[in-house]
Amino acid sequence: MILELYLARSRERSRDRSAQGSRKEVLKLNAEEYEEIFREADEGFRAGQSHDELIKFLQAVHRKLGNADHENQVNIRVDTNARGTFTTTWYNTTFVNGIASERFTWVTGGGVLKLYAYHVESNALLAN
Repeated sequence: MILELYLARSRERSRDRSAQGSRKEVLKLNAEEYEEIFREADEGFRAGQSHDELIKFLQAVHRKLGNADHENQVNIRVDTNARGTFTTTWYNTTFVNGIASERFTWVTGGGVLKLYAYHVESNALLAN
């Protein structure tokens, strides 16, 4: 019973923190703070891609979609394993140049929340 209560509270904190983190990353993208996004992210975010590739990706998203105006959270999932607590949030986001579906995955370890993965889908990304 105590373990169940602890896990429920832990998941609730993870949900709250990931929603705040997602909003923070959107604001950084709007402000073109790509280096900060890269620097503060978990190494899992950087795995498999070079620094330059990730920066170019973030620049392209911002260039094609423009600033985010409004986001609507549509789903959230919290998973815990030996590597940490992973919280994934899904958003429908209205940008200046179109609408996108975004998915942020956060990892919490040692009390620190870090961006682990970011996925975006939008027809506006296909244009020019």
